[in-house]
Amino acid sequence: MKILNDLIKYDHHHRDQKPESNNSRSSGKENPTTIQVNGIGNLPRDLFIEILARIPVKVLCQFRCVSKQWRHMLSHDKHFVARHSQQSKANPHLIFRKYYSNEVKEELDMSIVVELTSIDIKSHAVSKIRAPVGGPVNTFASCGPLVLMCCPYRIYVCNPGTKEIVRVPLSSSVARYCTVGFGQCSTSSCPIELFKIVHLFPNDSFVGDEGMGCEIFSLKNGTDVNLGSWKRTGDCPYKVQTHGLSVCVGGFAYWMVSDEANDLNNKAILSFDLENEIFESISYPKSCSDLDHNLLFLTGFKNQLTVVDSSAKTSVTDIWVMKDRKSKIWMKEYTFDLSSLGPFAGGDVKIRGVVPCDYEDGGIVIDTEQHGLIYYNMMTQIFAKIKTASEERYKLPCLYYDGFFSIGV
Repeated sequence: MKILNDLIKYDHHHRDQKPESNNSRSSGKENPTTIQVNGIGNLPRDLFIEILARIPVKVLCQFRCVSKQWRHMLSHDKHFVARHSQQSKANPHLIFRKYYSNEVKEELDMSIVVELTSIDIKSHAVSKIRAPVGGPVNTFASCGPLVLMCCPYRIYVCNPGTKEIVRVPLSSSVARYCTVGFGQCSTSSCPIELFKIVHLFPNDSFVGDEGMGCEIFSLKNGTDVNLGSWKRTGDCPYKVQTHGLSVCVGGFAYWMVSDEANDLNNKAILSFDLENEIFESISYPKSCSDLDHNLLFLTGFKNQLTVVDSSAKTSVTDIWVMKDRKSKIWMKEYTFDLSSLGPFAGGDVKIRGVVPCDYEDGGIVIDTEQHGLIYYNMMTQIFAKIKTASEERYKLPCLYYDGFFSIGV
């Protein structure tokens, strides 16, 4: 922080000085590979970026007002933004929700206040945000730096890093929101940062309960959300679980397809290409489908769709990863038994949920009946219990990373 303070002092001093004459600048142009720091001298630009890349977004946002140079670098310098994003992904945050009034009233009550609390994996508090929302939060999802809260009649998007929160314009198709997904278009195929909210709802054009209607709302970096609108797309040919959480991996949103008979052999995964807006059905791993009464959860692992297959009879959990999306090839990457690990040894450990996210470091956040939230790194086999407030234990959190994406507040 001392270096940052020196940089701010230098920049203010530099702007207050009178312009030099042409003769005084005859020694040459300013070196673009270094930055002069008051009391230190020339600091390599790459080192300067490395320092800033480790600072939270909420702190860096305060430095945008230092000068036009700082504002441009912190907002538009692709090298810096990419390095900060890379650093943030290695240090994700969990975000919990609770009703600040400690009670949920009628569904139409518009005065409910939600408190969002962020912590890191080591259980250190990061920030808190309070926001009024239009009813109880039915869907709490995240992708990258953004968090989505879906109430029965309202949808909100929040960037916890910048503390921006906006209400998405109302749907023109339906009054009540049903199944919602949230994801980011693949950066390799999309020239701009683009997130999409996918809303699936009962469609009268289908006979019975097989299909659902679909509409999309797009979020562009720095664009006022109120200028956007919902767009109808091709109908979804499947019915997804009403309260099933979606996960976004590699530019695709995924849901578990519902099966009222609870027949695992008929279960499938619904895929939605966020760029091309095309639906597709994917089968579960065959070995996974042969097991009775197992608990299945969708998540991501290093940009690959992942199924967490937890046995209801034992504490054994299998991790299946889709290695080839085009060929739909699944491989069992890991198997672990939580009841054999450290303080959990000797007792059953039942998994009741997995925080859906595209994990990059080999870790996974698991919600257990006996011990609450556990962070387990499948590659290093290191585990840690995540300490949370008692009122947060029974609500599955989201996982996000710090980012500069602006939702146009």
